[in-house]
Amino acid sequence: MPTIDTNKELIIVGTAGNGFSVFDGTAWRTVNVDNSNLGNDTINAVFVDANNRIWVGTNDRLYRFNRDLTLDASFSTSEGMGDNNVSALAGTSHGGVMFIGHPATGVSAYDPDQLLATTTDQYHRYRTDTSSLPSNAVQDLHLVDSSLNRVWIATGNGVAFFDGANNAWTVLQTVDSTNLPSLVINTVAVSASAGTVWIGSNGAGIASSPSGTAGSFTTYTTAKGLGSNIVNEIFIAADGTVWIATVGGLGKWMGINFSNFNTGNSGLINSTVRAIAQDAAGILWIATANGVSRYDPSAAAGTGWTKYQTGEGLAGNDISVIAVVPAK
Repeated sequence: MPTIDTNKELIIVGTAGNGFSVFDGTAWRTVNVDNSNLGNDTINAVFVDANNRIWVGTNDRLYRFNRDLTLDASFSTSEGMGDNNVSALAGTSHGGVMFIGHPATGVSAYDPDQLLATTTDQYHRYRTDTSSLPSNAVQDLHLVDSSLNRVWIATGNGVAFFDGANNAWTVLQTVDSTNLPSLVINTVAVSASAGTVWIGSNGAGIASSPSGTAGSFTTYTTAKGLGSNIVNEIFIAADGTVWIATVGGLGKWMGINFSNFNTGNSGLINSTVRAIAQDAAGILWIATANGVSRYDPSAAAGTGWTKYQTGEGLAGNDISVIAVVPAK
């Protein structure tokens, strides 16, 4: 197994069947069922918490690794989680509550410190039959207020905003010119500085609102420069730039419309973009259906691209998720 320096900044790359890869800037190391305590090699979600622990959601259960890649804990239905199949993760900055999305059974909230509600159960489960969650098919989670446990939930039947401090729900399910372009929602992101909510659909483009649940939404599609109306992820960079992962390339919000990077006009390794992360130097790491692209937005036009595939050390080229562990 290749040796890497786990005290350095680490790029965590989850694959759709080959475990996850870890890059320290020089070498790659693979973590899979053959060389670790990982029980399933299909990686659906990755989250790095305030203690630099790596939470890995799979089809089998949820795993938590220390930054040295030793297994710290695993979570499953036997402890109270709603489902072993994990589709999305969002945690608080102080390491309190972990929201866990499932593809068919709603949301589990792992709450060992009892921050959400008056119960002795360390898990809270939110489904259509027990809460106002609009669908049990959870695609994405985005935490906006860690101290109050407020989280946006993208589902197959609209978007929900859950206020965990007050156990209150706001649900968006109206499709018209001032609301959602579609009820099948893949991703949600919120600009920390402006507070603008961005909602990505599974075929009808993006909707955004500067005032969240209270405001009307504006829809943007390929007519405004998106590479595709199927949006896999929306990522807000440290400088506030909005980047869009679509099945037709990497979009960048320009204030009125989008510019789009694809294999025909840039060094992007594959135009099916699944996820985006950013390291401490401002470099974008882009997960695609055929490897990872590293992109420096400050580089001169047409430059700044590096590609990584199995030949460079990736466990597999079909990449599902990506995340960054800060340097120690």
